[in-house]
Amino acid sequence: MDPDDVVEESIEGASSDVTLVSLNKPIWTYGLRNPGWLLPERDKRAPSVAFVALSCPQSKAGPVPEDDRGRFCRAVALFMTEAAFFLTGQNPVTIIPAVKGSGPAMRDEPFTDDEIWGLGAAGMRYVVTGLLEEDGLEGEISFTLYDAKAKTKMERFSQKGQRYEFGRMVLELQDKVCAAIGGTGASSVPWYTPPSPELIDGYLGCLSRALTLYLAQKGVVPKDQLAGEPNLLQWIADFAVATPGMHVPPVLLAASLSVDRSLATDTYKSFKAQALALVARESDGQTPFFRLSPLIYQLFGEDDLYAERCGVLLENGDNALISWLETLEAGYK
Repeated sequence: MDPDDVVEESIEGASSDVTLVSLNKPIWTYGLRNPGWLLPERDKRAPSVAFVALSCPQSKAGPVPEDDRGRFCRAVALFMTEAAFFLTGQNPVTIIPAVKGSGPAMRDEPFTDDEIWGLGAAGMRYVVTGLLEEDGLEGEISFTLYDAKAKTKMERFSQKGQRYEFGRMVLELQDKVCAAIGGTGASSVPWYTPPSPELIDGYLGCLSRALTLYLAQKGVVPKDQLAGEPNLLQWIADFAVATPGMHVPPVLLAASLSVDRSLATDTYKSFKAQALALVARESDGQTPFFRLSPLIYQLFGEDDLYAERCGVLLENGDNALISWLETLEAGYK
Protein backbone atom coordinates (compact mmCIF):
# COMPACT_ATOMS: atom_id res chain seq x y z
CA MET A 1 0.00 0.00 0.00
CA ASP A 2 1.01 3.65 0.15
CA PRO A 3 4.02 4.67 2.23
CA ASP A 4 2.86 5.48 5.73
CA ASP A 5 2.82 9.24 5.62
CA VAL A 6 0.22 9.44 8.35
CA VAL A 7 1.95 10.78 11.44
CA GLU A 8 0.72 10.51 15.01
CA GLU A 9 2.01 12.99 17.58
CA SER A 10 1.13 13.07 21.28
CA ILE A 11 -0.58 16.21 22.51
CA GLU A 12 1.62 17.82 25.12
CA GLY A 13 0.00 17.80 28.52
CA ALA A 14 -2.67 15.27 27.55
CA SER A 15 -2.94 11.60 28.40
CA SER A 16 -0.55 9.43 26.44
CA ASP A 17 -3.24 7.88 24.27
CA VAL A 18 -4.36 11.22 22.79
CA THR A 19 -2.74 11.91 19.45
CA LEU A 20 -2.91 14.26 16.50
CA VAL A 21 -3.18 12.30 13.27
CA SER A 22 -1.78 14.27 10.34
CA LEU A 23 -2.34 13.53 6.66
CA ASN A 24 -0.21 15.35 4.11
CA LYS A 25 -2.19 14.48 0.98
CA PRO A 26 -5.87 14.57 -0.03
CA ILE A 27 -7.69 11.69 1.66
CA TRP A 28 -8.66 10.22 -1.71
CA THR A 29 -5.04 9.47 -2.63
CA TYR A 30 -4.47 6.96 0.18
CA GLY A 31 -4.91 3.42 -1.12
CA LEU A 32 -3.99 4.22 -4.74
CA ARG A 33 -0.52 2.67 -4.52
CA ASN A 34 1.21 6.06 -4.51
CA PRO A 35 0.59 7.36 -8.06
CA GLY A 36 3.23 10.07 -8.36
CA TRP A 37 1.64 11.34 -11.58
CA LEU A 38 -1.73 12.15 -9.98
CA LEU A 39 -0.87 15.16 -7.83
CA PRO A 40 0.95 18.36 -8.79
CA GLU A 41 4.54 18.60 -7.63
CA ARG A 42 5.05 20.46 -4.36
CA ASP A 43 7.85 22.85 -3.53
CA LYS A 44 9.20 21.37 -0.31
CA ARG A 45 10.53 24.81 0.63
CA ALA A 46 7.02 26.30 0.59
CA PRO A 47 5.37 26.96 3.96
CA SER A 48 3.34 24.20 5.58
CA VAL A 49 -0.26 24.91 6.57
CA ALA A 50 -2.12 22.80 9.13
CA PHE A 51 -5.91 22.57 8.91
CA VAL A 52 -7.32 21.31 12.20
CA ALA A 53 -10.67 19.51 12.45
CA LEU A 54 -13.43 21.82 13.64
CA SER A 55 -14.15 22.02 17.35
CA CYS A 56 -17.75 22.23 18.55
CA PRO A 57 -18.83 23.54 21.98
CA GLN A 58 -22.08 21.56 21.68
CA SER A 59 -20.19 18.27 21.34
CA LYS A 60 -18.96 15.97 24.07
CA ALA A 61 -15.17 16.07 24.15
CA GLY A 62 -13.20 12.90 23.47
CA PRO A 63 -13.84 9.83 21.29
CA VAL A 64 -17.48 9.62 20.25
CA PRO A 65 -19.38 7.25 17.94
CA GLU A 66 -19.54 8.28 14.29
CA ASP A 67 -22.26 10.89 13.85
CA ASP A 68 -23.11 13.66 11.40
CA ARG A 69 -21.52 16.39 13.51
CA GLY A 70 -18.22 14.58 13.92
CA ARG A 71 -18.06 13.61 10.26
CA PHE A 72 -18.74 17.20 9.23
CA CYS A 73 -16.07 18.64 11.53
CA ARG A 74 -13.43 16.26 10.19
CA ALA A 75 -14.55 16.51 6.56
CA VAL A 76 -14.21 20.29 6.58
CA ALA A 77 -10.52 20.01 7.53
CA LEU A 78 -10.01 17.38 4.82
CA PHE A 79 -11.69 19.60 2.24
CA MET A 80 -9.73 22.69 3.25
CA THR A 81 -6.49 20.72 2.93
CA GLU A 82 -7.49 19.41 -0.48
CA ALA A 83 -8.47 22.87 -1.73
CA ALA A 84 -5.20 24.37 -0.50
CA PHE A 85 -3.30 21.54 -2.19
CA PHE A 86 -4.65 22.52 -5.60
CA LEU A 87 -5.42 26.22 -5.22
CA THR A 88 -2.29 27.45 -3.40
CA GLY A 89 1.43 26.78 -3.55
CA GLN A 90 1.64 25.86 0.13
CA ASN A 91 2.09 22.42 1.67
CA PRO A 92 -1.18 21.66 3.49
CA VAL A 93 -1.70 19.06 6.22
CA THR A 94 -4.88 17.80 7.87
CA ILE A 95 -4.80 17.47 11.66
CA ILE A 96 -7.33 15.10 13.28
CA PRO A 97 -7.40 14.66 17.09
CA ALA A 98 -7.80 10.97 17.93
CA VAL A 99 -7.40 8.32 20.58
CA LYS A 100 -5.64 5.34 19.05
CA GLY A 101 -7.73 2.23 19.42
CA SER A 102 -10.90 4.26 19.97
CA GLY A 103 -11.11 6.55 16.96
CA PRO A 104 -11.29 10.26 16.12
CA ALA A 105 -11.94 12.57 19.05
CA MET A 106 -14.12 15.67 19.16
CA ARG A 107 -13.01 18.83 20.92
CA ASP A 108 -15.47 21.16 22.59
CA GLU A 109 -13.08 24.11 22.47
CA PRO A 110 -10.50 25.37 19.96
CA PHE A 111 -6.80 24.63 20.19
CA THR A 112 -5.01 26.73 22.77
CA ASP A 113 -2.23 29.13 21.82
CA ASP A 114 0.33 26.75 23.31
CA GLU A 115 -0.95 23.88 21.15
CA ILE A 116 -0.81 26.07 18.05
CA TRP A 117 2.70 27.29 18.83
CA GLY A 118 3.63 23.64 19.36
CA LEU A 119 2.56 22.89 15.79
CA GLY A 120 4.77 25.78 14.73
CA ALA A 121 7.71 24.24 16.56
CA ALA A 122 6.94 20.97 14.74
CA GLY A 123 7.33 22.66 11.35
CA MET A 124 3.97 24.27 10.56
CA ARG A 125 4.27 27.87 9.38
CA TYR A 126 0.53 28.50 9.41
CA VAL A 127 -2.25 26.86 11.40
CA VAL A 128 -5.96 27.18 10.62
CA THR A 129 -8.31 26.21 13.43
CA GLY A 130 -12.07 26.01 13.04
CA LEU A 131 -15.16 26.22 15.19
CA LEU A 132 -18.72 25.02 14.60
CA GLU A 133 -21.19 26.71 16.95
CA GLU A 134 -24.74 25.38 16.76
CA ASP A 135 -27.91 27.01 18.04
CA GLY A 136 -30.97 25.01 17.12
CA LEU A 137 -31.41 25.10 13.36
CA GLU A 138 -28.81 27.84 12.96
CA GLY A 139 -25.09 28.04 13.46
CA GLU A 140 -21.80 29.79 12.81
CA ILE A 141 -18.69 28.37 11.17
CA SER A 142 -15.43 30.20 11.72
CA PHE A 143 -11.77 29.74 10.85
CA THR A 144 -8.84 31.47 12.52
CA LEU A 145 -5.50 31.76 10.73
CA TYR A 146 -2.32 31.85 12.81
CA ASP A 147 1.32 32.39 11.95
CA ALA A 148 2.54 29.60 14.22
CA LYS A 149 6.20 30.47 13.74
CA ALA A 150 5.75 34.11 14.69
CA LYS A 151 3.18 33.13 17.36
CA THR A 152 0.60 35.62 16.10
CA LYS A 153 -3.09 35.51 15.22
CA MET A 154 -3.51 36.81 11.67
CA GLU A 155 -7.18 36.80 10.69
CA ARG A 156 -10.59 35.32 11.51
CA PHE A 157 -13.22 34.35 8.92
CA SER A 158 -16.81 33.46 9.81
CA GLN A 159 -20.31 33.03 8.47
CA LYS A 160 -23.67 32.44 10.11
CA GLY A 161 -26.58 30.61 8.56
CA GLN A 162 -29.08 27.79 8.69
CA ARG A 163 -27.92 24.18 9.06
CA TYR A 164 -28.76 23.43 5.45
CA GLU A 165 -26.38 26.23 4.42
CA PHE A 166 -23.32 24.90 6.28
CA GLY A 167 -21.80 23.34 3.16
CA ARG A 168 -22.18 26.51 1.12
CA MET A 169 -20.67 28.49 3.99
CA VAL A 170 -17.62 26.21 4.01
CA LEU A 171 -17.13 26.77 0.27
CA GLU A 172 -17.22 30.55 0.64
CA LEU A 173 -14.93 30.53 3.66
CA GLN A 174 -12.51 28.23 1.85
CA ASP A 175 -12.09 30.87 -0.85
CA LYS A 176 -11.17 33.48 1.75
CA VAL A 177 -8.78 31.27 3.70
CA CYS A 178 -6.95 30.10 0.57
CA ALA A 179 -6.64 33.69 -0.63
CA ALA A 180 -5.17 34.68 2.74
CA ILE A 181 -2.39 32.08 2.41
CA GLY A 182 -1.49 33.00 -1.15
CA GLY A 183 -4.04 31.23 -3.32
CA THR A 184 -5.04 32.66 -6.68
CA GLY A 185 -8.29 30.73 -7.09
CA ALA A 186 -6.90 28.87 -10.12
CA SER A 187 -6.36 25.11 -9.90
CA SER A 188 -2.86 23.75 -10.49
CA VAL A 189 -4.32 20.91 -12.60
CA PRO A 190 -7.07 21.17 -15.23
CA TRP A 191 -9.26 18.40 -13.81
CA TYR A 192 -9.67 19.63 -10.24
CA THR A 193 -12.38 22.07 -9.22
CA PRO A 194 -14.10 22.30 -5.83
CA PRO A 195 -17.65 20.92 -5.76
CA SER A 196 -20.59 23.20 -6.42
CA PRO A 197 -22.82 24.45 -3.57
CA GLU A 198 -25.41 21.87 -4.65
CA LEU A 199 -22.93 18.99 -4.26
CA ILE A 200 -20.73 20.07 -1.36
CA ASP A 201 -22.76 18.28 1.35
CA GLY A 202 -22.54 14.91 -0.39
CA TYR A 203 -18.88 15.52 -1.16
CA LEU A 204 -18.03 16.24 2.47
CA GLY A 205 -19.86 13.04 3.40
CA CYS A 206 -17.61 11.10 1.04
CA LEU A 207 -14.43 12.59 2.52
CA SER A 208 -15.41 11.77 6.09
CA ARG A 209 -16.32 8.17 5.25
CA ALA A 210 -13.08 7.64 3.36
CA LEU A 211 -11.23 8.91 6.44
CA THR A 212 -12.99 6.37 8.67
CA LEU A 213 -11.89 3.51 6.42
CA TYR A 214 -8.33 4.76 6.27
CA LEU A 215 -8.05 5.25 10.03
CA ALA A 216 -9.27 1.67 10.44
CA GLN A 217 -6.47 0.52 8.15
CA LYS A 218 -3.97 2.40 10.33
CA GLY A 219 -5.34 1.03 13.60
CA VAL A 220 -6.72 4.33 14.89
CA VAL A 221 -10.25 2.96 14.48
CA PRO A 222 -10.45 -0.71 15.61
CA LYS A 223 -11.31 -2.91 12.65
CA ASP A 224 -13.70 -4.97 14.75
CA GLN A 225 -15.59 -1.80 15.69
CA LEU A 226 -15.89 -0.41 12.17
CA ALA A 227 -19.58 0.39 12.16
CA GLY A 228 -21.56 0.40 8.93
CA GLU A 229 -18.67 -0.55 6.65
CA PRO A 230 -20.94 -1.34 3.65
CA ASN A 231 -22.81 1.92 4.21
CA LEU A 232 -19.55 3.89 4.15
CA LEU A 233 -18.70 2.51 0.73
CA GLN A 234 -22.28 2.77 -0.52
CA TRP A 235 -22.37 6.52 0.14
CA ILE A 236 -19.14 7.02 -1.80
CA ALA A 237 -20.21 4.75 -4.68
CA ASP A 238 -23.63 6.38 -5.02
CA PHE A 239 -22.08 9.86 -5.08
CA ALA A 240 -19.56 8.84 -7.75
CA VAL A 241 -22.31 7.40 -9.95
CA ALA A 242 -24.48 10.51 -9.49
CA THR A 243 -21.76 13.05 -10.37
CA PRO A 244 -20.43 12.21 -13.86
CA GLY A 245 -19.01 15.72 -14.30
CA MET A 246 -16.65 15.46 -11.32
CA HIS A 247 -13.26 13.75 -11.46
CA VAL A 248 -12.55 13.23 -7.75
CA PRO A 249 -15.52 11.02 -6.67
CA PRO A 250 -14.61 7.95 -8.78
CA VAL A 251 -10.98 8.33 -7.71
CA LEU A 252 -12.14 8.46 -4.10
CA LEU A 253 -14.17 5.29 -4.64
CA ALA A 254 -11.14 3.50 -6.10
CA ALA A 255 -9.02 4.52 -3.12
CA SER A 256 -11.70 3.51 -0.60
CA LEU A 257 -12.25 0.11 -2.21
CA SER A 258 -8.50 -0.50 -2.15
CA VAL A 259 -8.28 0.49 1.51
CA ASP A 260 -11.30 -1.67 2.34
CA ARG A 261 -9.67 -4.66 0.66
CA SER A 262 -6.67 -4.24 2.95
CA LEU A 263 -8.98 -4.64 5.96
CA ALA A 264 -9.28 -8.33 5.02
CA THR A 265 -13.04 -8.24 4.51
CA ASP A 266 -15.06 -9.06 1.42
CA THR A 267 -17.20 -5.93 1.62
CA TYR A 268 -15.49 -4.24 -1.31
CA LYS A 269 -16.53 -7.11 -3.61
CA SER A 270 -20.16 -5.97 -3.38
CA PHE A 271 -19.25 -2.84 -5.33
CA LYS A 272 -17.72 -4.53 -8.36
CA ALA A 273 -20.61 -3.75 -10.70
CA GLN A 274 -20.70 -0.06 -9.78
CA ALA A 275 -16.93 0.31 -10.02
CA LEU A 276 -16.70 -1.39 -13.43
CA ALA A 277 -19.63 0.68 -14.71
CA LEU A 278 -17.76 3.84 -13.72
CA VAL A 279 -14.67 2.64 -15.58
CA ALA A 280 -16.76 1.88 -18.66
CA ARG A 281 -18.29 5.36 -18.46
CA GLU A 282 -14.86 7.03 -18.60
CA SER A 283 -13.62 7.36 -22.18
CA ASP A 284 -11.11 10.23 -21.90
CA GLY A 285 -7.67 8.65 -21.63
CA GLN A 286 -6.22 11.69 -19.85
CA THR A 287 -8.57 11.75 -16.86
CA PRO A 288 -7.30 10.52 -13.48
CA PHE A 289 -9.87 7.72 -13.22
CA PHE A 290 -9.11 6.33 -16.68
CA ARG A 291 -5.43 6.22 -15.78
CA LEU A 292 -6.25 4.59 -12.43
CA SER A 293 -8.56 1.98 -13.98
CA PRO A 294 -5.96 -0.85 -13.90
CA LEU A 295 -6.21 -0.70 -10.11
CA ILE A 296 -9.97 -1.34 -10.33
CA TYR A 297 -9.48 -4.26 -12.71
CA GLN A 298 -6.80 -5.69 -10.44
CA LEU A 299 -9.00 -5.33 -7.35
CA PHE A 300 -11.72 -7.45 -8.90
CA GLY A 301 -9.56 -10.00 -10.70
CA GLU A 302 -10.40 -8.82 -14.22
CA ASP A 303 -7.06 -9.96 -15.65
CA ASP A 304 -7.87 -9.54 -19.34
CA LEU A 305 -9.25 -6.04 -18.91
CA TYR A 306 -6.31 -5.18 -16.67
CA ALA A 307 -3.79 -6.29 -19.29
CA GLU A 308 -5.63 -4.49 -22.08
CA ARG A 309 -5.84 -1.19 -20.20
CA CYS A 310 -2.21 -1.40 -19.06
CA GLY A 311 -1.21 -1.87 -22.69
CA VAL A 312 -3.04 1.29 -23.72
CA LEU A 313 -1.52 3.31 -20.89
CA LEU A 314 2.00 1.97 -21.39
CA GLU A 315 1.84 2.99 -25.03
CA ASN A 316 0.73 6.54 -24.31
CA GLY A 317 1.87 7.15 -20.74
CA ASP A 318 4.63 9.28 -19.28
CA ASN A 319 7.43 7.95 -17.09
CA ALA A 320 5.60 8.58 -13.81
CA LEU A 321 2.52 6.70 -15.01
CA ILE A 322 4.62 3.83 -16.34
CA SER A 323 6.46 3.59 -13.02
CA TRP A 324 3.14 3.39 -11.17
CA LEU A 325 1.87 0.67 -13.49
CA GLU A 326 4.98 -1.34 -12.73
CA THR A 327 4.16 -1.23 -9.01
CA LEU A 328 0.75 -2.75 -9.73
CA GLU A 329 2.42 -5.83 -11.16
CA ALA A 330 3.53 -6.76 -7.65
CA GLY A 331 -0.13 -7.02 -6.63
CA TYR A 332 -1.32 -6.59 -3.06
CA LYS A 333 1.11 -7.44 -0.30
